[in-house]
Amino acid sequence: MTMASSRRFQWLCVLLLATCGAALYPQSPETWFNMASAREKLGQRNLAESNYRAALRGNPRYTAAYNNLGVLWMRKGRPN
Repeated sequence: MTMASSRRFQWLCVLLLATCGAALYPQSPETWFNMASAREKLGQRNLAESNYRAALRGNPRYTAAYNNLGVLWMRKGRPN
C-alpha cells in the first residue's frame, strides 16, 4: 500500500466514524467538523462545505469551522 492510498484509507475511516457519530449525535458540531475535514481531504468539497455549515449551525462560534470553510471557499475560487 502506498503512502497516498494509506492516507486515503485513513480519511475514509474518519469519514465512516464521523458519519456514524452524526447519526447518533446530530447536534454535535465536532462530528460535522470531522466529517467535513475528511470529505475535504477526499476531494468532496461540496459535501465538505455542507458539513462545515452543519457544524456552524450547531455552534455559531466554532472558529475552526469558519476558518476551514473560508479556506475551502478560497480553494474553490468562491469570494464569500
